[in-house]
Amino acid sequence: MQPANIILGDLKKSKKLFKNGHYKIIFDQPYHLYLDKSQSQAYITMIEADKFSSLLHDPTLNLIEKYKHKILKGFTGKLSFYDLGPGMPTKTIPLLKQLQETGVPFDYFPVDVSENFLNITEKEINKIGITCHRINSLFEDLPKVIVNDKNEEKLFFIGLTFNNYRPDKILKLLKQLAGNDGTCLIITEYFKKKNIETILLPYRDKYAEYFNYLSLKLAGIEQEQLSYFTEFRNQRIEMGFRVLEDLQLAPDLVIEKDTEIITAISYRYSKNNLIKHINKYFSCFEFFEHNEKDISLASFKFSN
Repeated sequence: MQPANIILGDLKKSKKLFKNGHYKIIFDQPYHLYLDKSQSQAYITMIEADKFSSLLHDPTLNLIEKYKHKILKGFTGKLSFYDLGPGMPTKTIPLLKQLQETGVPFDYFPVDVSENFLNITEKEINKIGITCHRINSLFEDLPKVIVNDKNEEKLFFIGLTFNNYRPDKILKLLKQLAGNDGTCLIITEYFKKKNIETILLPYRDKYAEYFNYLSLKLAGIEQEQLSYFTEFRNQRIEMGFRVLEDLQLAPDLVIEKDTEIITAISYRYSKNNLIKHINKYFSCFEFFEHNEKDISLASFKFSN
């Protein structure tokens, strides 16, 4: 199915709320942001911009580099490494190099709905002598794709994209993927009330606005017909657009003026709150924390 048809179909099915005198469309499925090559290119531009790079991307790399030994300690047999949303894949390469250095045998499986990101990942991973077994799939469809081998250990790694999912949805999916023997690794930014403005900064610039807009562009909406907003509500960052005029996108799809379309969310958890969510699905976990300026990041590793 073409990206435009996916976007229009999901807009028709999206939850629609009426609050404070206007409608709000909850259109925050993460895969909407990565359906088209232009979206992956805009993402790369965004993470290379000063605010996103210095406030999120670079601290994530520092966290991984600092704790890669401890994160991978305990893996000794044949490992299947599933990278959920590899991106560039800068955050993954230090972990793969660590596996190489310690002599742990592994197969690497990058998983992404974006063919462009898989191409980028394969090119970068080949530079360090690793073969990619690429999986072009939604994360949600992965349980039907992977082959369970009880003789292999499994690691499912998801970076800050973890925060773009509602907690019960992503943890339930990770539990399904991990089964009784697999391990999951996530990256998250902690929530601290005093740091709300800092947390919002990477999402308030022109790069984040354009990246969020592209999913609506696929639906045939012009950027001039929209007004971007970023707010912290309900323990999460909400990104989206207010519609400036009535839009008829299909014979059976009209979006009224002043409707808000939420194009992405990004949850922010306190440590205790996240542990509470993880404990609902997993019995064992450990975490590795890293503070950098006003940013507090953590990597959580959990299993049954």
